[in-house]
Amino acid sequence: MEIDGNQYEGDLYDGVTTWYKDTAGNFYWSGGIDAKDAIPTEPSSSDFWFEKLDIGHIWSMYEEQGDRCNVLILDTGINDNLNVFKDALNQAPLNFVASSKTTKSIDKLRHGTHCAGLIASRPIDFEVGIAPQSKLIVGKINEHGWLKDAASINAALTEFLKAEYDNKIDLISISQSLGLSDNTMEELIKKHIAKNRVVVTAIGNDGFKENLNTKKYPGFYEVPISVGSCESDNSLSNYTCFPSAVDVFCYGTNIKSYTEENYPIPLSGTSQATAIVSGICALIISALKKKNQPISCDSIKNLLKSTAAPLKTNNQYKLIQPKAIFESIF
Repeated sequence: MEIDGNQYEGDLYDGVTTWYKDTAGNFYWSGGIDAKDAIPTEPSSSDFWFEKLDIGHIWSMYEEQGDRCNVLILDTGINDNLNVFKDALNQAPLNFVASSKTTKSIDKLRHGTHCAGLIASRPIDFEVGIAPQSKLIVGKINEHGWLKDAASINAALTEFLKAEYDNKIDLISISQSLGLSDNTMEELIKKHIAKNRVVVTAIGNDGFKENLNTKKYPGFYEVPISVGSCESDNSLSNYTCFPSAVDVFCYGTNIKSYTEENYPIPLSGTSQATAIVSGICALIISALKKKNQPISCDSIKNLLKSTAAPLKTNNQYKLIQPKAIFESIF
């Protein structure tokens, strides 16, 4: 048997030394298992936020995992070779980075993959993706770690306004930001919202960790849903920019998801909070579609805000409450 990458002979029992190991780390004597029978591989664990936001409750109570929602992710690409993204993409990822050194949407920065995992990764060994039956379209808009201008995001937003995508996108998740406003970007986002697409954006990170009122875009625009980060104890994260401009907060610190391996690792930021909110919105959109109810960015934003609960540090700042949202829908 293998332990920590090393091979050992198992203990001899009833003439057999072969043992099997399951995904939870438990060992089973092979004399009691037919080798052709699969060891159960149900998801073995989930992160703290998964439990606090009652995602499992929504899956079971409402039988909802996002199968009617199509999500466009504009980020650093995706490592879609990972098993957790099998059958998750509606089409091959597109690369909008003009100076890209890769012809594919490979995610060397890992950021986009981490966010995509929180939205739609399939629950193989871990419960990470909030809407694991949703479908993804991925546009790569960043390869260098920062956006120096709006060229790549504008190219992506323009592409996905084409008529061929009219019934293929319900939700747009953007966890990238610019330090300067761009009129074209704002107008393109408005055009997507006019198509009744829900746009979720990160308010941005404050590198000084002082909650400075630094405006970052598109998160600071009024029309999309802007997301800030809070801690596991429901207090405001000190790296959330301009907290008074945030529509809804969610957990963003030490959030586990996928990057380059089929094993989740923690990253932190308003990006992670945004991806979680996007996954929740995917569940909401799918549920509303099932009930044949109208969907718009404004109506979803109002739903998130009206059901949210105050953060521990400030009643003005509101933490998303998925369970309350679904109770109001049903």
